[in-house]
Parts: sequence; structure tokens; C-alpha cells
Amino acid sequence: MTLRHSHHSAKREPFSSEKNYDILKPMTYPIIIKTVALIELLIGSITLFSLATYPALSISRKPLNVFTFVLISSLTSILVGLGLFNYKEWARKTLIFFSGYIILTKIMIFLNLLQFTGEIVIFIPTGLKNSTSIFYHGLIVLFFNRAIVKESFKK
Repeated sequence: MTLRHSHHSAKREPFSSEKNYDILKPMTYPIIIKTVALIELLIGSITLFSLATYPALSISRKPLNVFTFVLISSLTSILVGLGLFNYKEWARKTLIFFSGYIILTKIMIFLNLLQFTGEIVIFIPTGLKNSTSIFYHGLIVLFFNRAIVKESFKK
């Protein structure tokens, strides 16, 4: 009797959602989604609070264009967080779009093609802040583009 190794006839994609390749268990997806929603709410709320209190404490005065950009960004982050808590498809798509935008912006900053002035947080080293941002937003893009995650937003 000869032993033969059977090869699977079905092709496996390296990034498919099959259990063999998926380091995340689908039961953890709601926890991840809620955690990201909470992070977005916190980022938006802290930024909005900073915008309101820093000028009152004479810590930082921002040019109107920077103030407006940060205000819109913080409100968007809050709305996206609320939308993710409620599994809204527009929130998932908005988060992916802005995460991609942030990644491109941070890369341009690293390449010295773009420079910002008037940052709200000045006590975190810029390189660390930008690297962490690229990592976080990269994970966001990968996770929220997964087919199984997309399906949970189409309820």
C-alpha cells in the first residue's frame, strides 16, 4: 500500500478569511469594531476639548485655517465613532477613506514633501506620532476592508 500526500485542489488566497490564514477570530470582530469606535470618539472628543480650552488657557493660538481643519477633523472622528458603534456603512467607508488620507499625509511628512504648523499636541515626538498614526490607520484600512467585516455593516 502506498501513502500519497493529497494536495488540496482548492486554491487558497494568502489573505483570505479562511480560518487557517486568519489570525483574528470572527468572534473578536465586534470587540475590535467597538474598540476602534471608542478610539475615534476619544480622539475626536479630546481634540475638540483641546480646541476649546487651549485658547482660553493661552496655551496655543491657531490660525483660522488650522483651527477649522482640526475642528472638522475632530467632529468627523466623533461622528465616525458613533456610526461604528451602530454598524453604519457610511462610518466604515468614511473611516477607511480618512485612514488612507492620513497614511498618505504622514508619508508625505516623512518625505519632507509636506509640513504642518500649529499642531495641538506638542509633547509627543513628531516621528513617533506619525509612525504610530501610519501603523494604526494601516491596520484600520486592512481590517475594515475584510469581506466578513463589510458584511457585518450590511445588516
